[in-house]
Amino acid sequence: MKKIFSLLFCIVLVFLYQNVKAQNLGFEATPATLPPANWAAVTGTWNTSSSIPDVRSGSQSMFITDPATTGTTIGTTNPFFVVPTSSTQFIISMAWAKSNLPNGVLYLGFRSGSTNTLNPTAATTGQPVNLSTTSYNRIISVSATTVAAGSYGVSMRAFRNATNPTGTSIFIDDVIAYASTSNIPDTISPDKISAPFVYIGSPYVVEWANGLDTASNSSRRKGVVILRTTGTVTIAPVLNSQATYSSSGGVLGISSFSQAGNTWQVVGATTDSSITSFNDLAATPSTTYTYAIVNYDNAHNYSDAVLVTPIPGPSMTYLNSNLNKLIGNVRNGATFVMNRISIQTNGNSNPLWVTKFNLSTLGSTNPSSDVLRARVFGTRGSSTFDSTRLVGTFNSPNGAFSITASDTLLPGTNFYWLVYDVNPGAANCNTLDENCDSINISSIIYTPSVTAPTGTVSINSQLNGVYTINPALPVGCGTNNFASILEAVNYLNNFGTSGPVTFNVAAGNSFTHAPVILSSTGSLTAPIVFQKGGIGSNPVVYGINGIGTADGLIVLNGVNYVTFDGID
Repeated sequence: MKKIFSLLFCIVLVFLYQNVKAQNLGFEATPATLPPANWAAVTGTWNTSSSIPDVRSGSQSMFITDPATTGTTIGTTNPFFVVPTSSTQFIISMAWAKSNLPNGVLYLGFRSGSTNTLNPTAATTGQPVNLSTTSYNRIISVSATTVAAGSYGVSMRAFRNATNPTGTSIFIDDVIAYASTSNIPDTISPDKISAPFVYIGSPYVVEWANGLDTASNSSRRKGVVILRTTGTVTIAPVLNSQATYSSSGGVLGISSFSQAGNTWQVVGATTDSSITSFNDLAATPSTTYTYAIVNYDNAHNYSDAVLVTPIPGPSMTYLNSNLNKLIGNVRNGATFVMNRISIQTNGNSNPLWVTKFNLSTLGSTNPSSDVLRARVFGTRGSSTFDSTRLVGTFNSPNGAFSITASDTLLPGTNFYWLVYDVNPGAANCNTLDENCDSINISSIIYTPSVTAPTGTVSINSQLNGVYTINPALPVGCGTNNFASILEAVNYLNNFGTSGPVTFNVAAGNSFTHAPVILSSTGSLTAPIVFQKGGIGSNPVVYGINGIGTADGLIVLNGVNYVTFDGID
């Protein structure tokens, strides 16, 4: 199954031998701070700019006002990437820059470790003598030799010549650095994508085959940008080399732009070069669109855009459904996710709808008293629970019941979560269970491949009263006994207290364990006490290796009114 990527654009930095990734250090990906986050200037004054004439792309650029004639060094205060031990790579850095006067100059270099030095210190490939006053120049710097393993940052040197000593501003945007096995900068775009198509539906499904990027000095293909405009368009957009494109826009990059009378919206962007499919959840089926798909590499060279006009997709069909039970323990008065239902479909046109979940409390001890309500949440294609999308609710379930829904299915796997809200007065040690006998999808009733997975959930009350810690006595729900201090503390942390609690730790016993971290607090009226119980030698706690900063036998983490008495 082809991977689907989200609308959010992120930049991931990993440098491996012959599998390099570029890092965009551009200021449009930096909050508007002065100086920008992780950058520092030795002399001169940093400013931000969001005016149209000065920002080449994205939401902002940075500029340095009146740099010194001897040069103002601007550098990252922390390394941006690490060259691995096995590497024999060059570092290549690129930026776009311009000056408001014809005497502004900018050199790029590299910062090794904590040394903010410029290397090379002289102009190299692509670095002009003077920056243009009307357009941004592409400036490229290459390390003179292969770099040693270690941490590297980016350093820039901005200066003005003596003929016009004041009033010079140098604008800088979209700084990129990457490691390469070649000392020839990559300024060649990867091949364009092929075999594209877009299916009309809910959602629109965009698919393609990625182009290659196989030149000897290739920085390797990095990802894909998906753009969309309304209407039928025949002129493909041209993306700016080195710019950042993001559906969320803002400081992350360009989210929309206009060319040839068309406004293009960035609906998706990814840094995963293996992705070949995208669900456009924001598209409106009744609207005519044209999509443009663009490959780009680690040096942010963009391929020619390929235009695609959506066509009707195959009608959605049901494939299967399944039920996964989530077992464990729940405190009375809490909420517990009982089951996860997965429904798999194919096709995106004429989408199917979930209209009803037919459920049962079979296996529960006393659901009429223990369960206030059952709810179903949907997370679309995400297999991680989230309570944002409530699909349906049923109050006071007892036996067979149904939750009515009206939820559109997406192509692929759709996840739903069956949740119980447990009554605060639910009986300690009672069990909860929930099954899914069938699901109404559009006009058909389907039975999941597993309707009643094994396992139940145990209700655990908050502690209140006297308990024992004695490994010689039975343990488990309702016994009021714990096998060790660690078990008692874990229960406290998970379920808390509703009154004063005393643990009588059986005399003559010893306990060996990693640090016990207690985070459930007592109070003035409900203290927590661990004390020696019975006749004999004091109980002894022996420690083993600490955990992180927790290096002690008993760790009290932000708690009050806790007492250990007669325990060695």
